[in-house]
Formats: sequence, structure tokens, C-alpha cells
Amino acid sequence: MRHYEVVAVIHPDQQGRVAAMIDLYKKIVSDGGGVLHRLEDWGRRPLAYPIQNQHKAQYVLMNIECGNDTLDKLREIFRFSDFILRSLIIRREQAVTEPSVIMAEKHKKQSEGDSSESDAHKSKKSTKTENAAAGSSKATDSADVATEATTSKKSAKDASKSDKTATKSKKVEEAASDSEPAAKEVKAEDSAATDSAQANQETQAEVKAEDSATTDETAAPASDDSQSKETDK
Repeated sequence: MRHYEVVAVIHPDQQGRVAAMIDLYKKIVSDGGGVLHRLEDWGRRPLAYPIQNQHKAQYVLMNIECGNDTLDKLREIFRFSDFILRSLIIRREQAVTEPSVIMAEKHKKQSEGDSSESDAHKSKKSTKTENAAAGSSKATDSADVATEATTSKKSAKDASKSDKTATKSKKVEEAASDSEPAAKEVKAEDSAATDSAQANQETQAEVKAEDSATTDETAAPASDDSQSKETDK
């Protein structure tokens, strides 16, 4: 058995069947007693010139160790398959297992893309963390503002309550001050009424005394006449 390097250029419309085609090639090599040392799927790449009006195609690279019968089967498949645009088979002195230059560049780009994605993810995380910190600080500030507003509202309510209480006390004082002259007038009227009642009582007493004196004076002449009448008898 000898070592060969095989490149197959697959029609781009058959991209979904590439995996099945690779499995078929591997089966042919293994059934013929060969060994697959390297297998690379380069993906869709531009062609050096258009083939069947196609500017891109799917590339597959294989390094195999097989006999002539197996190699003839692979050549027959590549020649009569409508899915294969071009194929190339070259002989190698030994097995090749290292990644090809194209695959190494592809891996490098992938690693760079992964690193850039990780950096972007980290930057997104940091941005999210900063935004979260800013949001928490804003929430704290808004909570402080709300607390201050609540405190100011409470103080305003307390001030209004104190103003209302002061107004009420003022009104009570004014009412009390207004009621004092009325009370004095009532007291004066009561004292005047009392004095008038006493005067009436004194007047009635004087009238009674005068009436009693008049009665006594009238009774005295009558008694003198009776005494004179008795003497004459």
C-alpha cells in the first residue's frame, strides 16, 4: 500500500451531503484495508476560475494509505459523480498527519474570533456590571430622593398641622376675649337686677311701715272716744 493525498472539489449546492460523501470515502478506504491518516473539511472557498458557472465550492482533503483497487474506486466515483466539480490525487512518500496550512489559518481565525468573542463577552459583562452598578446607584439616589420627599411632605404636614393648631388656639383665645365683655355685661346686669330687687324689697318694707303707722293713728282717736263715752255714763 502507498500513501496518497486526495482533494475533492464538491458542488456548492451539495453542501448538505458533504458529510455523507465523506463517510462513503472513509468506508471505501477501510473496506479496502487502507488507513485514513488525515481528513480536513475546508468548507466553502472561492475557485480560481468559474466551473459550471460556480465561483465557490466545498473543499475536502484526505491523506490515505491504500492499495490500487481502493484508489481506482475513488477515481471512478470522482469521475462519474455529478457532485464532484474537480478532483486531484497525488502520491506521498509518507503519511501526513499534521494540519494543512489552510486548516491552520482557519483554526487561527477561529481562535482569534473566539478570543474576540470572549473579549466582547467580557466587555458586555463589564458593561452590564457597570450598568447594574449605575442602576443600583440611581435606585439608591431615587430612594434617597423619595425619602427626602417623604420627609419634606411629613414636615409640611406637621407644619400645616401646627399652623392649624395655632389658628385654632388663636380663634379660641379671640372667642374667649370676645366672651369676657359679654360675661362682664351679664354680671353687671345680674348685679343691677339684684340691686333693683333689694330696692323693691326696701320700698315694699317702707310702704308696709307707713301703712302700719297710719293704722295705728286711726285706731288711737277711736279709743279716746270710747273712753269719753264711758265717763259720761
